[in-house]
Amino acid sequence: MKISSLFASCALAISAAFAASPDAAKTRQLIGVVQSNAELADRARALQQLALVATPDAVPLLAGLLGDEHLGQYARDGLERMPDAAAGAALRDALGRLQGNALIGVVHSLGQRREAAAVPALEKLAAAPQSVSRIRNTVIGTLLTDLSEGKDMEEAVKAFEVKVAPT
Repeated sequence: MKISSLFASCALAISAAFAASPDAAKTRQLIGVVQSNAELADRARALQQLALVATPDAVPLLAGLLGDEHLGQYARDGLERMPDAAAGAALRDALGRLQGNALIGVVHSLGQRREAAAVPALEKLAAAPQSVSRIRNTVIGTLLTDLSEGKDMEEAVKAFEVKVAPT
C-alpha cells in the first residue's frame, strides 16, 4: 500500500511538472495552423494543443469555432480549460447564437467551468420555447431509460455524455 501511494505521488508530481501553461508564442503558432488551409485533422490537433497552452489571445478564434460541426468541440475544450474570464464570457455569449448540439455543449462547458455569471442566461434558456426543452428532456430521458433498462451506470453515463457533448 505504501509503495503504491508513493508511486501515485511521484506520478502526480511528474505530471504537474510537465503540465502545459499559457504560452503566447505557441498560441500564435497554433492559431496560425487553425486559421490556415491545413487538413481538418491538423487543425483539430492544433486546437487540442491550444487547449493546453492558449492565452486570452485565442478566445476570439475559439469563440468563432463553437458552432463548427467538426471543430466546435475542440474550441469548447480550449475555452473550458482556460482560466481567463474572457473564455467564460465567450461561452456565455454563444448561448444566444447557437442551437442544437453546439448549444448543449456550451451549456455543458459553462457547467464544467462553474460559471456563476451564466446562471441568468441559463435560466432564460431553461424557460425557452419547446426546442431547447425537448432537446434537454430527450437527452435526460435517454439516460433514465438506459438506467431503467438495466444498463450499467458507467455505460449509461458515457452514452449520455456522447449525446450532451458529441465529438
